[in-house]
Amino acid sequence: MIVCRSAAELERMRDAGRLVGEVLAELASQVAPGVTTADLDAMAETRIARAGAIYLSMVALLPNFLMNGFKVAPIPFIGEWLDAALPKFITEGMNVTFYFGGTSLLIVVGVAMDTVQQVESQLIMRHYDGFMKKARIRGRRA
Repeated sequence: MIVCRSAAELERMRDAGRLVGEVLAELASQVAPGVTTADLDAMAETRIARAGAIYLSMVALLPNFLMNGFKVAPIPFIGEWLDAALPKFITEGMNVTFYFGGTSLLIVVGVAMDTVQQVESQLIMRHYDGFMKKARIRGRRA
């Protein structure tokens, strides 16, 4: 069966392939006598997980930033200049009230994504014959 991918899916596949290529090139430069496969695996895992860790850190800090802003005045030498140069919504926040912290948001989103995946798999299991005979359901995965 031939599956036609959308332009967005193809772009995500290109990005994933580009990341894998970069990681493999970085690992190739690390291969030397005495470097174990476990060391190479650890390097690859660190390289791939770094972007996700940065993203999760930003999501966790976003509510605090929106409520209180980023106080730059205490930074030595350039703090006063940055405080004057940056827009007030960055240094003072937007006074947005959040009822959930960043960690709570991560948990809620993670549980919601897991629930959607479980419902999706239950639907596929219960109506498997119908999916095979009729048109394919367009979802997140093809």
